[in-house]
Amino acid sequence: MRSVSAAVVAWLFFIFMEETSVAEKIRVGFVSPGPGLSAPWIAKETGGFIRYGLDADVILLPGSPRLVQSLIAGDVHFALVGAAAVMRARMRGADVVILGASTNVSSQKLVVNPTSGIRKLEDLKGRVIGVSQYGSDADGFARAALGRAGLKPEKDVAILQLGGHPQVAAALVAGKLDAGVLGGLALVTAQKSGFAKADGRHRRRTGSYALRRICRAL
Repeated sequence: MRSVSAAVVAWLFFIFMEETSVAEKIRVGFVSPGPGLSAPWIAKETGGFIRYGLDADVILLPGSPRLVQSLIAGDVHFALVGAAAVMRARMRGADVVILGASTNVSSQKLVVNPTSGIRKLEDLKGRVIGVSQYGSDADGFARAALGRAGLKPEKDVAILQLGGHPQVAAALVAGKLDAGVLGGLALVTAQKSGFAKADGRHRRRTGSYALRRICRAL
């Protein structure tokens, strides 16, 4: 009887140890490929998640409002996403929490078509600016910049949401936009295609001091 009891205890102990050794499955979403949002991908590729007992699926989902909706719905457990969309969801009663930040400066930059003739913010009147999604950090950046120039979104300047930074970059390259707000690798793509980052560091003489100053300050 003792041998049977010992065998049962050993079997239960083995099962318990096997269950506790299985990595916890989680899903991590990130909004855009870029240095500031690369931590989940690096942790995945270097085995960082596994070392801490986590089996992570790292998912790219462009558009901060869309990713926050997925977070609220439980489709992802953690997200690297624009703060504006999280705060807006929180103010509307959603149970989401900001645990930390990957940067203390905005990654958004206003990019203008070098053939558009835009030299200052006021030149954006009557033009079209592309952003990832309404309610995103890019959208907020564009609206704040226009407000500094006394321009009213929708009335003086059209703001068009295209789904994500890659889509905004593609529309700029295709000549469908006069300007766009970009970040991450999409910004690099636009610059390589000859578009000017209006923050004063790009060599192209496409923006006035006023335009560069606004983009730095936000």
